[in-house]
Amino acid sequence: MDGERFVRGEIRYLDDEPPAECLHAVFVRSTVAHAEIEHVDTASAARVPGVHAVLTGAETATLVGDLVALPDGAGTGAVGPVTVPCLTADRVRFVGDPVAVVVADSERVAGTAADLVQVSYRPLPVVLDIDQASRADAPRIRPQLPTNTLLDGVVEEGRVEEALARAPHTVTGEVHMGRGSAVPLETRGCIARWDTGERRLLVRAALQNPHAFRANLARMLGLAEGDIRVVAPPLGGGFGFKFIGMPEEPVVCALARLLGRPVRWVESRAESLLVGAREYRARYRVGFDRDARLLGLEVTLEADVGALAATPGIGMPGVAAASFPGGYDLAAYRVRWRAVLTNKGPWNGARGFGKEITTLVLESAADAVARELGVGPVDVRRRNLLYREQLPHRTATMTIDSGDYHRVLDMALRMAGRGDRRGPVGPHVRTGTGLAFELTPEGRDPAGGMSRGSETATIRLDTSGGATVLTGVTSPGTGSETAIAQLVAERIGIDVAGVRVVQGDTDRTPYGGGSFSSRAVLAGGSAAWQAADRLRGVLVRAAATRFGVAPEKVEVGDGSYRAEGHGVSVAALAQQVRAFGSSRPGLDSEQLEATATYMPGNLQSVPDPTGRVQQYPTYSYGVYIAEVAVDIETGNVSVLRVRAVHDCGTVINPRMVDAQINGAVAMGIGIALTEEELYSPTGHPLSLGFKHYMLPRLADMPDIELDHIESPSPFTLLGTKGAGESGIGGVTAAVVSAVRDATRSDHRQPVVTPMTPPRVLELVDASTDPAPAAAGPSGVGP
Repeated sequence: MDGERFVRGEIRYLDDEPPAECLHAVFVRSTVAHAEIEHVDTASAARVPGVHAVLTGAETATLVGDLVALPDGAGTGAVGPVTVPCLTADRVRFVGDPVAVVVADSERVAGTAADLVQVSYRPLPVVLDIDQASRADAPRIRPQLPTNTLLDGVVEEGRVEEALARAPHTVTGEVHMGRGSAVPLETRGCIARWDTGERRLLVRAALQNPHAFRANLARMLGLAEGDIRVVAPPLGGGFGFKFIGMPEEPVVCALARLLGRPVRWVESRAESLLVGAREYRARYRVGFDRDARLLGLEVTLEADVGALAATPGIGMPGVAAASFPGGYDLAAYRVRWRAVLTNKGPWNGARGFGKEITTLVLESAADAVARELGVGPVDVRRRNLLYREQLPHRTATMTIDSGDYHRVLDMALRMAGRGDRRGPVGPHVRTGTGLAFELTPEGRDPAGGMSRGSETATIRLDTSGGATVLTGVTSPGTGSETAIAQLVAERIGIDVAGVRVVQGDTDRTPYGGGSFSSRAVLAGGSAAWQAADRLRGVLVRAAATRFGVAPEKVEVGDGSYRAEGHGVSVAALAQQVRAFGSSRPGLDSEQLEATATYMPGNLQSVPDPTGRVQQYPTYSYGVYIAEVAVDIETGNVSVLRVRAVHDCGTVINPRMVDAQINGAVAMGIGIALTEEELYSPTGHPLSLGFKHYMLPRLADMPDIELDHIESPSPFTLLGTKGAGESGIGGVTAAVVSAVRDATRSDHRQPVVTPMTPPRVLELVDASTDPAPAAAGPSGVGP
């Protein structure tokens, strides 16, 4: 809807409109990874001209309460809820941990004063990996917890030991996914103002969940929710990185209330790269027969979640475990998982939300089976993917809704076989092709949290024939408001240009979950469609009364309602309802407003008698094929082509779905090849800018071809599924597989991402087949 405004630079992001007389906050951050705070000296900073406040952790604690990372009873072994202070007062747990905050007339002055804050530390041992954190004598990152294991669990179905014992063949493997983050173009930020007249807090913040943020903020500041208005302006990307639960925004709000002046904070790129979102280690053992049928799978999945943050990101390892065994027909599997605390930066969410590691493990195991038996990787998928007739299919944690996995596999293979294949482009270049299947649970309902799987929409029809949609979902820049407007326009029978969508304002919109788990159209669009349907009914009855016919005789379209040769515009009908309403026969209300709340089906929030829960209602999927060129002299990898066929149920806007998959290609390539947050042995981050945190560039993008099928979900109103998290795991796994194919690496070698040039050269050196790979390797091409 707003495409032209985005292109022209007319969209107003958070930092485009700082209020007059705005003060600026800069956080003083720890320079050591693990230490007790002995003393914080703020005297020199407070004397800098233009400084209005310098607050330590202890002082800030009197203004704003702690963040709650996990509620009481979350199974952590802690007594009471697990909390995180906004500014730490006693101990720092990672380089970058905020210990004080400076507020000044300008960001430059605040930064100068922040440099003058002196913090004395008593160093503690630094824990930087899962093995260190798991030792019996390891220092506890959070003394409130009995160990450094924050969360753990088991996802299990069938008799795993028996299945593995009777399997004619087994193979083991390891998968390591390096630490990365979501890295939106726009960083986080917050501008808060205390209205002394209304005694109300007004907040503009670059975040994805404004209603939940307001609820948490009210508790932390001791205010009623109605005393706070939160506006989330258009975002320059979200990807889970702008979930709530980080400490800076509540502190900024407390400072605005304290000082009676607007206070602004916008995160620097270096600050944003302190936050992680994925770092996994998995070990698997898979059993299979001579026909490549999978019989049993055992996985140990561990995540280094860094120092604790109160964000949804800490739940991603559990989601990863619950997403096994993907779309494979596997009756016996067990996944033991745990999230481990270390002295790295904390996690927030990231697009994929843990399911990317699930896909990489499953597809690496499938490739290992193919190599072990000497069969093609396509054969392993054909013999193990669920068939359309088996859906819906129930696992320990999922009821997979609909799809045709084998048809999509065949379509992707045909697509990959079209056109000229690029052979080696130099004497030291090998090409390789990789295949991956990805199942993506979408539309999560995290029961027990402040954001749920349901959504509410209110539609107001005006007498000019236009409609205003008030929705609880927010757009992180993906254009979901356009799809919502399409649904409303089609149902009411008006042009999409006549629909205005209002999002991200807690004073104007119904309570909603905001942006997460690809729910904007799945839940928000369905709620809007239901509300539009109710208004359509009002207009149909008004037209029937006007024409003297039965309502079922009325036809709708092209901005008018027609019957027996007569027609009337939506605007005229709206005026009729407003002016006469129930005074005319057949109409029972003067209302041109309707509200609807929608929750998808296929959810199990309360455990059943077996303890089973299911948090995802829909299951998108796709097949991804990547072709790469590897320079075996330098280790450099070029992704030449990506072919993908995707199914997210009923598609409302094909262009936007294509855009989501194209974005997933870029993110998947980054995870597979370039993106990694590195640390020194002392726990100092080494990747605090794009010179060292290597995002894929435009020149790194391959030739991309996409196709779709539609298998409507039987559990959603419109047959829609989510599309926003799909593709990342599939592209990652396909690119990794292609590189391993090109280097002819032994399948027993661990899979390690990102596959940087030094790691690729290690694969080349360990190769069991030094001969160059042929373009289009056996088993992947048609």
